[in-house]
Amino acid sequence: STGYYGLSDASDINLFGEVLTCHLQDATTNPSYAHLRSDVDAYIATYPQYHDFVDPWPFLYTLHPEYLGGGMKVVGAYSKDIVMHHPVQFLGCILPTIGASWLATPVHYAGPVPAPLARPFNTLAQWTLLGAYLPLPVLLGAFCWATWRRMTGHVPSSPLWL
Repeated sequence: STGYYGLSDASDINLFGEVLTCHLQDATTNPSYAHLRSDVDAYIATYPQYHDFVDPWPFLYTLHPEYLGGGMKVVGAYSKDIVMHHPVQFLGCILPTIGASWLATPVHYAGPVPAPLARPFNTLAQWTLLGAYLPLPVLLGAFCWATWRRMTGHVPSSPLWL
């Protein structure tokens, strides 16, 4: 048993990757992460740079599998510590990438798809994922608009318009 009972460790590895990409790997002063920080610094020094992206997967799965234990608990805590102590720098780094992330070319991870079906299948998968995330900001916007209308006294007589 690994001692990890979660469904996925993707949040920890994604957050760790963003910390590396934002070059905040040395932003922690917690002495319990000193060894991890020195391993990350050595990895960054030898990692080939592709724009500003730094891939966390080779670090964890090839060079330092010892950090995989417990669902990457140490890596997740290290990344969260950095983000909690440097939220402005972290947000300043990741906010410009959100649009590009939503519009990224879809990738099918479930195995090979025959060539004639690959593009329509991936397009459908991408639109399905976008459809799952889109209602929240739309509903939030509708709620703000309805609240503003009520506060300013612009309440129409029809209950359909809130």
